[in-house]
Amino acid sequence: MVDTAPSCPINPNLFKFENKPKQALSHEIGAGSLCLKCDCPGLDLHFWRKICKICTCRLDDHDVILPNELDHGDLVFRKLFGGNEKFGTYANPNISQSCSSPVTNGLGQQLQKIQISNKNNSTSNSPSNNTNGQFSNKTSSTNGHSEQSLQENLMKFHRKSSQDSNSSSSTTTTVTTSNFVITNGSSKSSKNSSSIYEKNRSVSEYTWVPSGSQTLVEKYMLQLPETERPIAGTEGAQLRRQRLAHQLPYHDCDPEAAKSLLTEEDKQQHKNFVEYVKENAVGIGELMECSRYNIEKRCASTQADTPIHIAESMTCKTCTQTIKTGDIGIVTDHGKPNEAWHPNCFKCETCEQLLVDLLYFFKDGQYHCGRHFGEQLFPRCSGCDELIFAKEYTFAEEKSWHVDHFCCFGCDKHLAGHRYIVKEDRPYCFDCYMDKFARTCHACNNKIAPFDIRVSHKDFHWHAHGKCFKCKICEKPLANQKFLIKNEEIFCSIDCKNKFETRMG
Repeated sequence: MVDTAPSCPINPNLFKFENKPKQALSHEIGAGSLCLKCDCPGLDLHFWRKICKICTCRLDDHDVILPNELDHGDLVFRKLFGGNEKFGTYANPNISQSCSSPVTNGLGQQLQKIQISNKNNSTSNSPSNNTNGQFSNKTSSTNGHSEQSLQENLMKFHRKSSQDSNSSSSTTTTVTTSNFVITNGSSKSSKNSSSIYEKNRSVSEYTWVPSGSQTLVEKYMLQLPETERPIAGTEGAQLRRQRLAHQLPYHDCDPEAAKSLLTEEDKQQHKNFVEYVKENAVGIGELMECSRYNIEKRCASTQADTPIHIAESMTCKTCTQTIKTGDIGIVTDHGKPNEAWHPNCFKCETCEQLLVDLLYFFKDGQYHCGRHFGEQLFPRCSGCDELIFAKEYTFAEEKSWHVDHFCCFGCDKHLAGHRYIVKEDRPYCFDCYMDKFARTCHACNNKIAPFDIRVSHKDFHWHAHGKCFKCKICEKPLANQKFLIKNEEIFCSIDCKNKFETRMG
């Protein structure tokens, strides 16, 4: 007998080398995601359009959750604020859990887990047991360099508020991709935080929080409607994901993600656009507790050409109502020092949606989301949803299109020089329209072309000519005439209807 047993144990991890992760194509990301507008089986993204091939709903009409726990807002933030591109998947178990220099600016807090007080939030979840959240830098084995470089980039674009400087004594921060846990009571140390968990106190797990002290963030969240709070697993978190996809198209800030750039000139135009946005337009709203001291401090830090009236309160720029002393106001670096907004009033000037993650784009004294800011400077293709940087493009049906993207929404056939029909603001070739939308004549059972005259009654349709729309008995044409319908048949008079009933016995 031959002994076939191995002479030494085989390391099972060797077999894992064959299980390489499958690379996801751009049109495969979010496959199967729930549609928020219809009952389609799930997202099946067109290979260059940003719509579902099944239901034709937009990509941002689906609840797309990015793979590897990535966050759409963080990806856009890195492109616009110069975050370190080498951070990868934010997972390195060798990095220390503590963070001596916490990142405290805007979307950069998506790399943190923050425990802050939440006394009045009615929604609660169990606290996460994951306390080993880290992010990796492939070129460094310590967290000091990676975090310092990120913070330097953040501070280059964002002014630190006075509240931030006072928050270090009452905020416990660790670098992680987990959500942000807001608990009852302060967190003076990790030991105290553990004791809070042991007592099973209520917590709210947020998928994003703005920069600021515990008190500021708590007040900000409580001033938002409950449906707007991005609490994990709730409508608010889903709404945030949807707004991120809609307001901040990733292909607007990353030329490599824009598949419509065919020439080097177009690519350079896109890069110039991104640089302009970084230097002149993009910013993150800051939280400020309304008080005379904070207003004076903010106005003093800004050099104004004319004296600014200092008051005990501020007026919301959107609703023109007073922001009361002690309430939270949103302020920006681009606007006037005495301009502020209620948390629920800081909206895009065009779409009037709340500016997601307080990320704004400033132009001519107005604040826009990323999508509508881009459309202020360049037309957007109605086919691929990308900005058009080419000199030549098609303008049809009051919309702009890349020359190669003015195609049938059914079969992608180029429509330039061909007959097409518009249905629900989308162009279709004649064949696709007939197949998808054309009604069937009740008399001849043939499809009714869009250029033919049609007569409809409830769920019945006929060609309007005398060969189809006529009395069942005497064959009198009934176009523009009174008629009766009985047993799915049409008649010119009661006499003809009675004759039909007699004949049918």
